[in-house]
Amino acid sequence: MLTLELITSPPRSIHGYIKVTETATGKDYGFLSKDLNNFGEFQMTSDSDQRAIFSINLADAAQGQTNIAVVSISPNARYVSYPYPLSLSHAI
Repeated sequence: MLTLELITSPPRSIHGYIKVTETATGKDYGFLSKDLNNFGEFQMTSDSDQRAIFSINLADAAQGQTNIAVVSISPNARYVSYPYPLSLSHAI
């Protein structure tokens, strides 16, 4: 008799969207869009198909600080690394 046991490890990162909400009023501004403006800045969108996808490293986040990396943005984004690599940092 042969028994197969699946071994899985916890994920190293997680993907998701960044939703922007005003803290004081709770006003919903939508999500960061995968389309950048002419200055390489993120814009807002309420269209679920236009949301940018971001990733965070769960091991780093567990330590209290992590980088938020861009996973997918529009292929038409002209300033993908202007003026710095496209990565956001946030203390958790």
